[in-house]
Amino acid sequence: MGLSGLIRRFKAMRRINREVAIWYHEKYKTSCMAGSARVIGLCLERSEMIIGSLAHEGLLGPDDVQVPSQASLQDLEAAHFTGYLDQTTNPAVLAEIFGVDPGLVMVDEVLSAQRYAVGGTVSAARAVAAGQIRLAVNLGGGFHHAEPDKGAGFCVYNDVAVAIRLLRSRGFDGRIAVIDLDYHEGNGNVSCFANDRSVGLYSIHGSQWTQLKSTGYSAHVLSPGSGDVEYLGTLRSTLPGFLSGNKPELVFYIAGNDVLWGDRLGDFRMTPKGVLDRDVFVHNTVKNAGAGMVVMLGGGYTSESWKCMLNFLRYLLTDQVKCRWSAEPRLRSRFNRIAARIWRGTYGMNKEEKIPDVLEFSEADLLGDISRVFGGNKRLLGYFSQHGIELALEHFGILDQLRKKGFRAFRIEADASDQERQLIRVHGRRGGEAENKILIELVMSRLSLLPEKGLGLPEVLRFIAVEWLMMNDPGAGFSNERPQLPGQTHPGLGIGDHVRELLVQVCGRLELDGIHGKPSHYHNAILVSQWFRFVDPADEGKMMAMKHVLADKGMARASGLVTAGKLRLADGAPLLWNPSDQVLPVSPRLKAYFDSPAYLEASRAVCVRLLGQGLHAAE
Repeated sequence: MGLSGLIRRFKAMRRINREVAIWYHEKYKTSCMAGSARVIGLCLERSEMIIGSLAHEGLLGPDDVQVPSQASLQDLEAAHFTGYLDQTTNPAVLAEIFGVDPGLVMVDEVLSAQRYAVGGTVSAARAVAAGQIRLAVNLGGGFHHAEPDKGAGFCVYNDVAVAIRLLRSRGFDGRIAVIDLDYHEGNGNVSCFANDRSVGLYSIHGSQWTQLKSTGYSAHVLSPGSGDVEYLGTLRSTLPGFLSGNKPELVFYIAGNDVLWGDRLGDFRMTPKGVLDRDVFVHNTVKNAGAGMVVMLGGGYTSESWKCMLNFLRYLLTDQVKCRWSAEPRLRSRFNRIAARIWRGTYGMNKEEKIPDVLEFSEADLLGDISRVFGGNKRLLGYFSQHGIELALEHFGILDQLRKKGFRAFRIEADASDQERQLIRVHGRRGGEAENKILIELVMSRLSLLPEKGLGLPEVLRFIAVEWLMMNDPGAGFSNERPQLPGQTHPGLGIGDHVRELLVQVCGRLELDGIHGKPSHYHNAILVSQWFRFVDPADEGKMMAMKHVLADKGMARASGLVTAGKLRLADGAPLLWNPSDQVLPVSPRLKAYFDSPAYLEASRAVCVRLLGQGLHAAE
């Protein structure tokens, strides 16, 4: 890129909106959330990643971030009973709120984090109410599950309620509105403002948390599987009327990103582009109503959800609506580049990417093409030598991931003698251990699948069939942070994403449609559901309905209920788990099938039907 191009790029990305202020404190993060039994794989560094990305793009400097003070106990008493505030020093109370074992709760860290986040919302609200700025963003807060006398759902204190009560105590008498677009209903806000006619509440959600009715509450419940069209249609047809009816001077906006497709605590199917369209519409509608706005981060803790707030902030700071997002996992692009050094034509590879001039290793080294004649059908999947497998594990970073966990002295075992059960084992040991232990065991084969007629699929689909995949840490024990799931004898290694993406590259090289599995347990399917889909939309809809009912149970507990046959319809009939074809699409034709309106509507219809038949957990 020449100098003129760099200048154009700088001008395109320079910050032009100085009426936006951002609040953040390094103590916002609560480490005990990593051990929550409610969901596995929480991304706790989302605020830091947002700030780092904006700074890297030159949109944010050190002086652009406001550092809040911690909310005082007197501040918290504006919205919470003193007796409840006393109870929050009890580890057992906090453990219930965060879904962790009391032994994992560091009381001072948890309460400090929540108080700083409350302080951020309070400070931001005061700045907007005083007319110092028109829009403030707190990269924390949105604790809408906290009621005056209790907390829930990762929320100890209700920052919006505290901020509103303190504004009132300082003489702000303008009308206020709370727009809550988190996937989960804000029961705390409803409880706090049920009888306050000066505060209007608006919500679109998929999970109801309260039956309490509130004056001026505009609530819209969407069914599981709702995507951009349904969500944005509801928003555009109802939010303008709500604002014109309430005429607020100040709006609190909880921009929850757990509405994103693949969120383990939600079951909407919104895309990042849809979420950005949502946020832009809210901003413009509030702006046209003449109100100032305070934005809170709300829910959404996946590795992708934080990018939604990044997109929104980039728009607020530059007035440019750009959704920088890829439908593929973050590892995919890196693995594509590695694969490009060895072969070309991999599915999903950007052909315009520059191929390195100097290859770190050759295709022959990695895959053994030249020596295929010496191996016959003894090669895994008819292609890979044992030497090539070891090189692939090395260069795609699998062995390096194991080294970071303390393992050494790897031994790779490969056996292709049984074409129906081709085996790869990775043995290793930690320092001080005398013997190698099995860390990874993969049993796979090539599979030709004949889909049922009427699904709109080709007559034959070809996959890598994963018959068995074990990735375990034999020296580790189970804990609340890593609870034992059905079928486990040891905790996992946390390298599932890397192994999955390596198999995707193999599919591309062998021109297969994708990766095939038949999950034996509910949790196996849920843990990969961000990328895998059931071939039959009826099976996908069934899993969606189960997920909706079990959303607040925690993964281990939820899977145990399914295994025990505790999910039942209103007439008492059990809804049992039956292993079915679940695949990760790699080929363009299979991706198109899963993205088709026919598939999406069919799976959603099954989910809605099961929920309508009273599906519940009979505990």
